[in-house]
Amino acid sequence: MCYQAKTLFESFSVDASGLNPRTFERICPALVEQIESKACLLEKPDNIEESGKQSKAHAWGFGFVAVTLISCASLLGAFVVPFMNQSFYKMLLLFMVSLAVGVLSGSGVFHLIPHTFGFGQDGETSYLWKCLVIIGGIYLFFFLEYTMKMFVRFRQKSSCENHQDLEKSKGSDIAEVQLQLYNVNQDTHHNHHNVCLTEDVPPVQIKLEKSTGKRKVAPVAWMIIIGDGLHNFIDGLAIGASFSTSTFDGVSTSLAIFCEELPHELGDFAVLLNAGMSYKAAMGFNFLSACACYVGLVIGLLLGYTTSAVKWIYALAGGMFIYIALVDMLEEACEMSVKIGKGSLRKNLKTFALQNGGMLLGIAIMFVLALYGGEIKVK
Repeated sequence: MCYQAKTLFESFSVDASGLNPRTFERICPALVEQIESKACLLEKPDNIEESGKQSKAHAWGFGFVAVTLISCASLLGAFVVPFMNQSFYKMLLLFMVSLAVGVLSGSGVFHLIPHTFGFGQDGETSYLWKCLVIIGGIYLFFFLEYTMKMFVRFRQKSSCENHQDLEKSKGSDIAEVQLQLYNVNQDTHHNHHNVCLTEDVPPVQIKLEKSTGKRKVAPVAWMIIIGDGLHNFIDGLAIGASFSTSTFDGVSTSLAIFCEELPHELGDFAVLLNAGMSYKAAMGFNFLSACACYVGLVIGLLLGYTTSAVKWIYALAGGMFIYIALVDMLEEACEMSVKIGKGSLRKNLKTFALQNGGMLLGIAIMFVLALYGGEIKVK
């Protein structure tokens, strides 16, 4: 048994005045026995884990609702295809990707990795400020790197305006030659007329035209579907493990996954169309890969209630979240910001401000949830 200090002191008649050499000599064998038996060390984690467990009905119910909402994000790509050529869509997608960077990195640093090491189970939140410093260091170097690259890029542009004018004049001559070649090609090869015009057709229209034709589906489409299925399976595993611990942990993990899945699913739908899939097939396979999240959810819930694998799942999900946020989505957001703001310093500053706003908002949301999560009760 693990005896409390108060019980031990009362058993050996230790009064409020404290220990003296004589009473310490009497109580010392009991303290050694408690240390050697490891009774207290074994009892504390079990008690904490049992107290942190969520009821199974709530865990399964909230888990399936969260996974259903995340899976439905795969169908949104079908509705936004007509707007993909609009300028506001590009700005919205940039903000969504940046928000996903902040939410994913914040979820990994503030929630998953600390839970892996058992931080925050006793209500202590001082470690969160150190985690915030980690995020601050990452953001500081990102900010410095981006601003320096932007400064160098536009400085080189301003010093090469004459060279660009010369290239434009050469380009006009080349364009004239290409036009002549096109006219000849049009007279001799009428069957290739649509291919020659693809440079003037918006990208989304190309994708829709290719998807309606009888073409073989490119291998990249199947790679995307399989990769998304594995990714969604791990997401479901993390959601199930989180909901088995508490509803709050499950909601915070689900929020991070939803913010990451939404922009990626929109992009994957367009890629599947471009790879030769029909409209219906792209919707079906995209949703089918998203449903792998249900399999991960069931396994995560079963492991969470029958084994002690929750912390290991947290560790896996935390590493995956940080990798996706900082290696994959951050690079994607930076490329989008540069591409949208290309040619104008003022526009590039606007896109950079939008990117920073999304990232900081995502980080702030996850930090506030972690800081005040103990006060949030979901019944």
